[in-house]
Amino acid sequence: MKTTFKRLGVYLLMFFILLGLLTFTDLWRPLDYLVFRAFHLKAAEGIKLTNDLVLIDIPYHAKGRSSFDLPEYRQRVTDLLETIANRGQQEGLPDAVVLDIYFSNDDREIPALKSAIQKLNAANIRLYAVFNTIGEAQKTFEKRKQEHALELYELLEGPYLHTRFKHAMGILSYKSEVEIPAEAGGMALVEALALRVARDRNDKIEVPFPPREYVLPLGSRAEVESHTFRYTHEAGTTSGGKFMGTSQQAGVLPDLDDKIVLI
Repeated sequence: MKTTFKRLGVYLLMFFILLGLLTFTDLWRPLDYLVFRAFHLKAAEGIKLTNDLVLIDIPYHAKGRSSFDLPEYRQRVTDLLETIANRGQQEGLPDAVVLDIYFSNDDREIPALKSAIQKLNAANIRLYAVFNTIGEAQKTFEKRKQEHALELYELLEGPYLHTRFKHAMGILSYKSEVEIPAEAGGMALVEALALRVARDRNDKIEVPFPPREYVLPLGSRAEVESHTFRYTHEAGTTSGGKFMGTSQQAGVLPDLDDKIVLI
């Protein structure tokens, strides 16, 4: 699990709790931190995730390696996406797959990833990924786009979505949209990934205008672990990965039928 939490920082746990609450409850509204804490904050142990969410952890580093290999990692991600896309109706297909990953414009393994994404598209599985908004504050939206694998993002929902969150006083906050300078002047607005997934799941949720900040309680790592499966490969291989549940028993198949899957 540790490798997943390191991928885009400590906010994966926050995002997962937020996604569950946004998508399946009405507990989301712009509130002062202190007001929220006084009237809505539960102890982390008391926050339960909906069973409609499944987290699949794919290690950042290959088994037996201490350094990151981008092509090898993309091959393992491709294998996982292919495995999900190839599940038959009897096994059950997810409603959506959310990738806590942004795809840079490094073209290694892009064709294989594109093929796997197209298979998910053909199976009517919505797919989301991260648009990287971290870094130089003055970098324009257009320059940021060019740093991404645009041929993949054209196949995604959104397709440019942020995962920028803050944590304070035992709660987390995020902006419905973040502003990024545009080359033509003014600001481009990038919607929160969690909000977009929630909107696609519940058509009563809209993007607020002007953009606003939302706050939500922070859940426990143990609760996330209870919804987690790991997808692992033998050392030196990037295909034929196996699911492993929290029982650490290899070959456990998660129930993905109509679920939102976060990778």
